[in-house]
Amino acid sequence: MLSGQVDAVALDAAGAIDAVVDWKSDVAPDASSISHYRQQIAAYRKQTKAKRGLLVFMTTGQVVDVS
Repeated sequence: MLSGQVDAVALDAAGAIDAVVDWKSDVAPDASSISHYRQQIAAYRKQTKAKRGLLVFMTTGQVVDVS
């Protein structure tokens, strides 16, 4: 069972989901947290058939491309 909520999606010109975006509010994300989030967004990509996934850490400005 998969449960979760993508924060945003970006559509391509044909209307298909091109990317899923998940914003995170961690102040200082460590490697373990980032690894967990990468798995989470990989599951979102699989379920939506998105080409890309982006983790956006709002406090640090770091963006992790999960493609």
